[in-house]
Amino acid sequence: MLFSQEHMQALVDSANQDSQFRADGAATNLTTSLTLLLEEDGKSWTVQFVDGSITELNSADGGEFLIGGQAEWWRAVFNNRIDAFMATQQGKLKLQRGELAQLSRWYKPFQRAFAIWQTIPIQ
Repeated sequence: MLFSQEHMQALVDSANQDSQFRADGAATNLTTSLTLLLEEDGKSWTVQFVDGSITELNSADGGEFLIGGQAEWWRAVFNNRIDAFMATQQGKLKLQRGELAQLSRWYKPFQRAFAIWQTIPIQ
């Protein structure tokens, strides 16, 4: 299930176990929080990043950045049919909180995280 506790925890675990993600995150001082919002049901998850590692996952919507979208577009991102940044730039996913220019400074670690996350099957 998209955005289930199990799926989200698998995303966190896989990113934290990836040396390239951690190295890219450390090199760019990735310290922020990002909320992913599923618009249909209002389900959200906030991922806390500190110095390139994910330190917390919770089902709140209080992230410094918030990206929301319909399930079809989140599925497209997680199934590697569209890049998350491209989907945001095209308005398929919407940056509802925060500035894209600020978020873009962490492009490399976020790109790696989404590439890792695309290897985790969703239902």
